[in-house]
Amino acid sequence: MVSIKMKKENVVDDDLQLVERFKRGDQSAFDELVLSYQSRIYYLILRIIGDSDEAADIAQSTFVKVYRSLHSFRGRSSFKTWLYRIAINLTKNYLREKVKKERLPPLREAERQAEGKLEEMIAKERSQMLRETVSLLPERQRLTLILRIYEELPYKEIARIMGGTTGLAKVNYYHAINNLRKKWTKLNSAH
Repeated sequence: MVSIKMKKENVVDDDLQLVERFKRGDQSAFDELVLSYQSRIYYLILRIIGDSDEAADIAQSTFVKVYRSLHSFRGRSSFKTWLYRIAINLTKNYLREKVKKERLPPLREAERQAEGKLEEMIAKERSQMLRETVSLLPERQRLTLILRIYEELPYKEIARIMGGTTGLAKVNYYHAINNLRKKWTKLNSAH
């Protein structure tokens, strides 16, 4: 447990050193930050919106915004928290601007990919149903659930990213799990 904590502290220190190097004019420091976080940011956004092309665009916009704003980063939170907050805010803006009737790929695509493999088709359908169920959660619950389960973030960091308290992050997660259970049961009984 101690080694995990030390590893996280080293990552935070490394990020801060890279930020400082960038502020002093070292462009390669920004490249290192992008390499370190680009896939995590992409998959975070993808889990929220379910569209790989749009997720790639929003991830790119996130790093453009970070590049333009990095000189104003004060270090009140970790770089990771600051970065995730930017990514989530841009994703929320995207969702507000473009309300999709269907965020998930149609089942026909899953059927084509499965090419008759019943087990694979069933797994894809269940996965789609789960994504659909998660997408039905209220926004704060959905984001908290994604940050907690997929990103494995502690409640304290989720609170910083979401702009709330640790207690509120725990409550949002608790309600998300309960609502997910109810919606999942309801959706499964309909199929």
